[in-house]
Amino acid sequence: MRYRRTILASFIVVLSVVLTSLTTRRSGDITWGERVLNETLAPAMVILEAARSWTADSVEALAEFKTLRAENEELRGLLEKYKGVESEVLELREENERLRRLLDFTERSSFRFIPAQVIGRSPDNWSSLIKVDKGAIHGVRKDMPVVTDAGLVGRVIQVSRTVSTVMLLTDRESRIGAMVQRSRDAGIISTELGETRLLHLRLFSAEADVVIGDRVITSGLGVVFPEGLLIGQVVAVRTGEGGLVKYALVEPATNLDRLEEVLLIDGVKEPVPAKDGGGQGQGGGR
Repeated sequence: MRYRRTILASFIVVLSVVLTSLTTRRSGDITWGERVLNETLAPAMVILEAARSWTADSVEALAEFKTLRAENEELRGLLEKYKGVESEVLELREENERLRRLLDFTERSSFRFIPAQVIGRSPDNWSSLIKVDKGAIHGVRKDMPVVTDAGLVGRVIQVSRTVSTVMLLTDRESRIGAMVQRSRDAGIISTELGETRLLHLRLFSAEADVVIGDRVITSGLGVVFPEGLLIGQVVAVRTGEGGLVKYALVEPATNLDRLEEVLLIDGVKEPVPAKDGGGQGQGGGR
């Protein structure tokens, strides 16, 4: 008990000395009490200053993070928008290239055409049909041949007012008179059961001259397809029935799985009248 009283008394004395020193020091002088307080409180002040600085830095960093996140979201949005625009530009460029090729083909060809857009396709594997956005009001008729700049596509089998159905070369019911362009050997183009990519050319003669790489065109012997339309290229030659039959496998010239625009043949162009030369027309002599 006496020990505790001694410690308390000593503390009171020291505190009195410190307070006295603080109240009696002259301006500009550092008293003994101030020196004791400074040395005692200095570590705590350092810690408090560090904590204050860290808090200020953290608040500033948090604000900067929020700003950066907002800018990042904005940039992501712009990037997605740019990707969409870039995709549209590429699509327009490819479409323009396809249309340019079709235009060049129509200008070089001796046929008249009705251009059409593919708007639908048969969903099953047994038939190969497409829908196009041209019909009776556009002049489309049944059995019109359908082509692209690459080659033959098929023929029109059904016509409504504004839409028509086209049977492709690869349909199991398709039959087309054809011949080897080089040798003029003729046959019938069809599709083998289960075959969806290659055409089957059954030649009329077992002695037909046909080799891999030959071009196959329409023969013009039927009433639907005019002569000379490119069907495809021979990729294999085979014989069957003891050598009595010869046939060839033909890869279509047109990619029938990626049709977007087609041309319907609407007859032959009328010849352009020749211009009079040298200013002398018929009966322009003396």
